[in-house]
Amino acid sequence: MTTTDAMQLLPPPVQRTVDVLVGMDGGLRSVLFFGSRLVGTTPNPHSATDLILVVDEYKPFYEALRDALKLRRGANALARLNSWLPPNILSLRMEDTLGAESKCIVMSAADMQRALSADAPDHFCKGRLAQRVAVVYARTTDEGNELVAWLDAARHHTVEWMPCFLPEEFTAADYCQRMLQVSYSAEIRPESTDRVREVFEAQREALLELYSPVLEAAVAKGILTGPIAAEGEARRYSCVTPPSASVRRKWKNYFRRSKTRATIRWSKYMFTYDDWLEYIARKAERRTGVPLELTPAERKLPFLLLWPKVIRVLRSRNRPPLPPANGTTHEN
Repeated sequence: MTTTDAMQLLPPPVQRTVDVLVGMDGGLRSVLFFGSRLVGTTPNPHSATDLILVVDEYKPFYEALRDALKLRRGANALARLNSWLPPNILSLRMEDTLGAESKCIVMSAADMQRALSADAPDHFCKGRLAQRVAVVYARTTDEGNELVAWLDAARHHTVEWMPCFLPEEFTAADYCQRMLQVSYSAEIRPESTDRVREVFEAQREALLELYSPVLEAAVAKGILTGPIAAEGEARRYSCVTPPSASVRRKWKNYFRRSKTRATIRWSKYMFTYDDWLEYIARKAERRTGVPLELTPAERKLPFLLLWPKVIRVLRSRNRPPLPPANGTTHEN
């Protein structure tokens, strides 16, 4: 699929927003489209469109964005926050397109490459972009190919940690669904276990197309093994060498650290994302059915006063703990 074709996947008002971003001189390298509007997991008319904006440098991008679209925050402040615990998340929309909100994750090319590498500091980007994504804009063919290569590498990196969470035998479908479960557990989210299944089923074929080559490559490297399946049956894989206790500890710590970093980011999202609390409240209502009316005091001091409602939402998910892998208990 070309980037021109992929652009047609966007809602028309969001296409206009992307056109503005592409047209401004801010060092925009590429735009990725992902999330519920792409995979079709029951977005409602008010759901934001999820985009990732990959830029050369933060300050020139925000200065250009300030001139192209109205921003409530200063370019210098946004650039500094983006450099600290990247990424930033912004809410962007054209003035005459109410309801056509774009939730934009902003990362420099250097930060994006690291976030998708084997040395990623946390799971934020990998958890989102190891799924189905569409490159809707690339400034040059080489930059587009480079981004695709980073995404492909991130999918192949899953073989390093997924054995810690898998049963002795598994199919490609088992692998993909379990990968989503573990990735969702790496952040505090309002979605229930049913949401993970919905996300998997909505993109089952795309995920199998992406990850079957990953598993076959792992077989070729001697990491996995599995006899060729009979016609009409799914191939079943297993690890040649089960992960050791030290490897399990390593990845347990990685996902614990990832959840901590994701939670710390909330403090800056409230600054970078217009009406962040309102967005989170409406999303939690859609995913859990629990009404969340924010009081003026809660809006003013959310980190002090919102915890009772946060706990109520988390309890409403009724999410069971992750099942044991290979007969051992592993918690994130």
